[in-house]
Amino acid sequence: LWEKAGDKKNLAIGLGNVAIQQMVIGALSAAERNLRRQIDLCREIADEFVEGTGHQELGRALSYRGAWQETEQELDTGLKLFEKHSQVQPQCVIWSYRALRFLLMAREAVDSDQSQIANLKSSIECAQRALEMADEQAKNYPVSRDYVRAHWLLGAAYRANNELTLAEENLSKA
Repeated sequence: LWEKAGDKKNLAIGLGNVAIQQMVIGALSAAERNLRRQIDLCREIADEFVEGTGHQELGRALSYRGAWQETEQELDTGLKLFEKHSQVQPQCVIWSYRALRFLLMAREAVDSDQSQIANLKSSIECAQRALEMADEQAKNYPVSRDYVRAHWLLGAAYRANNELTLAEENLSKA
């Protein structure tokens, strides 16, 4: 309906919403297509906030596929857009997605202990940055799910790094 009406803004938002649900059910290719279309529409109408959200979610979808380099590029692009407009809460989400990316990379790097250790360290650093951003956001309006997500990822990274006390502490907070 939005497409027929020429309402590109709501079409872009709808594509992003559909893509998130497609990720939930594991339809990653369809989600990726919808997110790329969302980004293109947002560039057309110069909506940098929704475009940033598209890059953020495309980064998450790509991390599930193991496309590490492209994931980082999408998350970087989204982060730059959100920093440009001083949008703190979405920056928190992107730092969480970066932590998730490094956690997934660590799982894949079982053949290389050095690579696994570096990825776990990076995951911990990104999750800590997500917590910092959640605290920054809380000065205006706290978003509980950002704390839950950041503590969960921090706990998971500590667990994978065999730091069990820190893992338990963060997972309990989550």
